[in-house]
Amino acid sequence: MSLHLVPVRDRDAVRTVRLRHRRTPRGRVFAVAGADDDGRVRTVAVAHRPTAGLLDDGTTLEVTFADVGTGAPVEDSPLYTACRRAAESLGYTRLVTYARDDESAARARRAGWRASARRRARPGEGPVVVSLWQAP
Repeated sequence: MSLHLVPVRDRDAVRTVRLRHRRTPRGRVFAVAGADDDGRVRTVAVAHRPTAGLLDDGTTLEVTFADVGTGAPVEDSPLYTACRRAAESLGYTRLVTYARDDESAARARRAGWRASARRRARPGEGPVVVSLWQAP
């Protein structure tokens, strides 16, 4: 399924991300959504200040992605590219996202992002390793 970019209201994007990730991104800068040919929103991306304090240097943004949960496969690499372009236009020099090892990072790979670090899970996250992905 191919997607096209559509604007999304901040509160709608945050609600979608909160349902998937159980946290609200702090310091939101922008959000964008991907809709199918029928106009239904399938996935959302929210760019915000990094959750890791060491990355919060004023020039780095973190992006949190969330599928709307329709069950249909989604090709959302256009969202990765759109977020990178928007961040660059706003003067940010680094864009990162996280992917759990039990999730596929194929979308980030297809968009040209690369894994730059790994960390063990924090308490309450379960026995997963998390990878930090960085935009080109």
